[in-house]
Amino acid sequence: MKGLDNVKVGVRLTIGFIIMAVIAAAIGVLILSSQFSKSSHLKGISRVASAMADLGAIFCLLTLGLSFVVPRLAAAIGGLDERIFLAMVLLWMAVVSIHLLQSKRSTG
Repeated sequence: MKGLDNVKVGVRLTIGFIIMAVIAAAIGVLILSSQFSKSSHLKGISRVASAMADLGAIFCLLTLGLSFVVPRLAAAIGGLDERIFLAMVLLWMAVVSIHLLQSKRSTG
């Protein structure tokens, strides 16, 4: 039975780390986007990045809270909110990266 207890603890820790990673990604994208307007290189993309970060935060909240508030809806969409959240964060990273590369080429 001791081995089964270790597995349960491992699963709980893994789920906890995943939840922390989702929250950290949403907060990180929001904080970084809020600082873009202060940078001369990122001022042009600050509105787009902020809008994408806001959408990501909304889907983060949906991902973490939907199953508690409306469990039937969460079961019906089957993780679609998680995929949209991850896509928003990855798209945010891609858009900011492309903008930084283009600004580097134009100045360098």
